[in-house]
Amino acid sequence: MVKFDYNCPDYLIEKLKISDNTPKNPFPHKQEFRSVLHQAYFSNNSGKINEIANSLTAYYIRNGNLDNQEAFRKALKDLSYYSESSDEFFKLNGKDNIRKFFINSLEKTAN
Repeated sequence: MVKFDYNCPDYLIEKLKISDNTPKNPFPHKQEFRSVLHQAYFSNNSGKINEIANSLTAYYIRNGNLDNQEAFRKALKDLSYYSESSDEFFKLNGKDNIRKFFINSLEKTAN
């Protein structure tokens, strides 16, 4: 498992809050999402997943001219992708709870 000197979910959430796609404040890299989701698999704090989803939704509203529902759907699709990528990257076979959560949430939101 990758070790970090900072709290991965909080770091990612803060980076999303200040990101404006400039070199000084870039959008988080795919590896940052992978690391956070990898940590979430082994964490007892599932509330961080909601915070990440909310921060990503707010980012898309701020930078994508999307309404709340469209931004939330985009955030869930992206997090589902990052979760699947994390599974493959860290070889977490059978550890697809986060992906299922996002897919179920997306389906409920779409209805």
